Amino acid sequence: MKNNIYNFIARTAIDYAHIAPEEVLDISMRQVNTIVEVDFETEWMHYICHVNIGGAVMGFLSEPVSGHKTDGMKN
Repeated sequence: MKNNIYNFIARTAIDYAHIAPEEVLDISMRQVNTIVEVDFETEWMHYICHVNIGGAVMGFLSEPVSGHKTDGMKN
């Protein structure tokens, strides 16, 4: 049952970021009381999403991945 809740929360966070699940390279979750922090990354972006166990997004942050292989390249 707990896995179903975490799967639902992960899908909620990924949908909120407007990305396809196939784009996610790494994901981790940490629960504190009724809030789950979903930390995930694509090739270009890093996301942190706080979702309550009812499925409501309580906070969201996105930022470019630091140290990407194209950083510092000139056109």
